Amino acid sequence: MDNTAVLLETFFKSLTDDQLLYLYGIYLGEVPTPFHKKLLIDELVRFFSLPQTADAMASLLDNEDMEIITLVHHLNMTDSRRLHEILSLRGWGWMQLSRKLMNLSERLVIIAVRGNYVLHPLITDRVSLVLDQLYQRHSPIAEPCWFTPSLLTAWLFLAEHHRRLFTTQGKLKIQFSETVKRMIPDRITVDQLNLLARTADHLGLIATGTRELSLNHDRITSLFSLGEDQVLLYGLASLMNRSDSDPRKLSALLQFCREHSFYRQDMIALMMIHFGCTLEEAEQTLDFCSESAIISCSGDTYSFGAVLDMLLQPPGPDPECTLSADLRIHVDGAETSIRWFQLYRCAQLVTFDRMAILRLTEESVLTCLDEGMGLEEMIRLIEEITGTKMQESTSKIISNWVEGYHALKLFEGVVLQCDQRLSRMITGHPGLSEMVQDQLAPGIFLVSPRNLDLLRSTLTKAGVPFIPRVIRTKSAEPQGKADEFHRIEYPMFAHVEHPSHEVPSTRITDDLKSLLKHYSREVQLELSYRIDQRLMLSAEQLRRSSKRRTIFEAKGFDYQGKLQLIRQAIKSPSDILELSLRGKEQEPILVKPTELFREKTGDILEGIIIPEDTKVNLAVGKLFMVRKIRRPLYLQ
Repeated sequence: MDNTAVLLETFFKSLTDDQLLYLYGIYLGEVPTPFHKKLLIDELVRFFSLPQTADAMASLLDNEDMEIITLVHHLNMTDSRRLHEILSLRGWGWMQLSRKLMNLSERLVIIAVRGNYVLHPLITDRVSLVLDQLYQRHSPIAEPCWFTPSLLTAWLFLAEHHRRLFTTQGKLKIQFSETVKRMIPDRITVDQLNLLARTADHLGLIATGTRELSLNHDRITSLFSLGEDQVLLYGLASLMNRSDSDPRKLSALLQFCREHSFYRQDMIALMMIHFGCTLEEAEQTLDFCSESAIISCSGDTYSFGAVLDMLLQPPGPDPECTLSADLRIHVDGAETSIRWFQLYRCAQLVTFDRMAILRLTEESVLTCLDEGMGLEEMIRLIEEITGTKMQESTSKIISNWVEGYHALKLFEGVVLQCDQRLSRMITGHPGLSEMVQDQLAPGIFLVSPRNLDLLRSTLTKAGVPFIPRVIRTKSAEPQGKADEFHRIEYPMFAHVEHPSHEVPSTRITDDLKSLLKHYSREVQLELSYRIDQRLMLSAEQLRRSSKRRTIFEAKGFDYQGKLQLIRQAIKSPSDILELSLRGKEQEPILVKPTELFREKTGDILEGIIIPEDTKVNLAVGKLFMVRKIRRPLYLQ
């Protein structure tokens, strides 16, 4: 059984007998008695799996139908509330959407699955379901983007070596703004620097659990080693979709929008579709991105043009880095590359522009050593970035700084204290001596917390009968995300022409209506209504349906007919009323009648408007038309 048949069978099995018989009567005619539910389901599955049935269903889709099913297709399982959130931006009312969902459900164009809608699988192969049908493109907007990978690189230097200027979340303290402005061009604002801090925080580049700003070097290396385009995608995704920072979703949005601009309500809808966020979240994200110059804005249109320009430009040449005798490193091309990020741990930022100037200081070098990078590793990195061997005089200056570094040691780890016998055993035992980082004093050893479990088991195997618990203090070890970043493969954002949906064909409805002359007046009214609702797909279906149709409509001066239909609907839990008010040009309303009573002014119908669940009292004398219909599947 193929996927279409499985989906249809599952849906039909979920219906009550009354619902199933209702659908069978519409599409396959009179229900045989006695009936076998399994056989009825099999017949319905076969009917809705036929190519000619799907062809007829697709040919009867109008523009409003296409808006709904296109969204259902792209949202991949959604409910009516979600659809209304997005379509309300296009002027749809709740009643308009509800009536359409009722109709599409009865036509089985959309199928309810566990509270959400999916599209009939055979429809997807027969119509164009591209979002370009819904959202109009406008001219591109060219404005610079606040967030750039190279600027985030410069921020790393500031955060690593000027920690006192920033909060633990990386935001610049107001009193130090003038200090930082001397290191960066005037065009870069404090708000822009704080945006970079926000990006770093969301990406886990800032370690947590510390009393001052501390960077997560493993995460930084993992991200920046992927290249400029990946830093851009990850950074913008973390800012735009903070609850679920998935750069793949941003890539899909950029793929659709490309360099064009869109009206505000359309851009909000596109964010909701691609990010899966709510209307309120999309509005907040758009406002934040336009205020932060992540999205370009001109009047009421918005564009990702600047982001796309950065993303699609070919990788530039590596920056030229030179180390001068005064311990300054000049980075020519710093604005177009991030390769110089590797120096952020050992060099301070003096100024950042097209050329960045870095400086090796005693403080920056010792800070680098303090965070675990060895002297030889540091010198090798500088030589690799600059492409030249470090001069002996420069190397000697750095070595003199390092000598002072060893004058004081601060340890953090597990301290092992033992008597003389155990002390001799530890120093003489190969397995235990390898785990000792340092002997602080006779009988006092420093062990890494990572080796604690191994230390316990080794001591036990060595014959120590009892291992006491660790005497702990609150750890100040920086915490942060440990997972690595992975490259996002995104398609080239070339313009793709998509076919538009054709105007629905009237041939089927015209052909069916031409056959109504062969039926009685009462049957014609009912079948004409079914044709207008696009529930009739073929002449054979029309012939089968005519056998069991009776008129359930009263209008005009047929006052008693209206009362009779209202009383019947009150008694039936599966029937509702479609009402048109006299003198009103608005669309008919759907009402579940609850009571009919008489007042001095005449008969009053009390009911609940569907689907708003709003209580209403209507004078029967003011009703132009009363139609009794089966409660739609949408409301079952």
